[in-house]
Amino acid sequence: MTITVDSNFIKVTGPKGELQEIILSNVIVKQADNTITVERISEEKITKSQHGLMRSLINNMVVGMLLLVLRKS
Repeated sequence: MTITVDSNFIKVTGPKGELQEIILSNVIVKQADNTITVERISEEKITKSQHGLMRSLINNMVVGMLLLVLRKS
C-alpha cells in the first residue's frame, strides 16, 4: 500500500485500487517515514471539527484498502 500526500489531495493506492480525498482547508497533512500527521492551523471550533474529520477519513481510507486486499485475496 502506498500513501501519497500532495498539496490538495491524499491518495491511498493498493493492489486492488485507489482512494483519493481532498485535504480540508483548515488542516495540514504531513507524511514522514511511515506516519501521516494531521495538524490544525488554529484552535477554532470548525478547525477542530475538520481536524477530526480529516483524521477519520484518512483512517477509513487505509482500513478500507486493507480490508479490500484481504477480502479479494
